[in-house]
Amino acid sequence: NSCVNPCDLRTAVISSCPANASCSYFSDCSSKIQSWSCNSGYNKSGNSCINPCDNRTAVISYCPSHANCSYFSDCSSKISSWSCKSGYKKSGNSCVSSGSGGSSGGSSGSSCSPNAKSWCYANGYRRVQCSIHQQMDLCPCDPSYARCR
Repeated sequence: NSCVNPCDLRTAVISSCPANASCSYFSDCSSKIQSWSCNSGYNKSGNSCINPCDNRTAVISYCPSHANCSYFSDCSSKISSWSCKSGYKKSGNSCVSSGSGGSSGGSSGSSCSPNAKSWCYANGYRRVQCSIHQQMDLCPCDPSYARCR
């Protein structure tokens, strides 16, 4: 005739509900977790829910102008790889015109004459730092000048 506590008959799947998770408790034992799952945007890792972006390192912090960027499939805010579009080449974390440098009279080079810095400034390029949410357009005549968009 002894009374049995229903919680004595239940085994929790996990001792406490992890951060960023939804947990279901036994109907006859509200102190023990019957099942749990991670909230949207999080993945199970052991007894935790983690943001997959925490385990991803971006190869570059923003997608440069004139570039094709690929993002991690499980972390759409971080760039996994990038390359410059046709007619452009990598210069540090930017894509610059791969046209002639001006000495041979090519079209992109000759538009920069007589002074590259003056041409950049006249065409709206400045010495700026763009935010992570902006794309940077580098001046084709002098990549130390840029526009943010």
